[in-house]
Amino acid sequence: MKANEPLDPSDLVYELDNLRELMAVVHELLMDMEYVLADGSRNRELDRVSKLHKVGFDLVANIAAGISHFDVPGTYVRVSGASQSQRGDAA
Repeated sequence: MKANEPLDPSDLVYELDNLRELMAVVHELLMDMEYVLADGSRNRELDRVSKLHKVGFDLVANIAAGISHFDVPGTYVRVSGASQSQRGDAA
């Protein structure tokens, strides 16, 4: 997907799923990190990043699940640039 291209609803499903996968990999990396500093105290910055990432991950996953009904190939036709027969305006 490029920023200047129109986005079909079914494309959005896949783009959000890619983002969800990216967030899942970052989640795995965060889980493998050491949250306890050498002096025995918590790494508060890493705790904060992890919590914020969890919020973003959950939001992306919920949005992706909520729009899965758009993943119907051939259902959506772009009106701008579509031929008259695609829009149903054929004479």
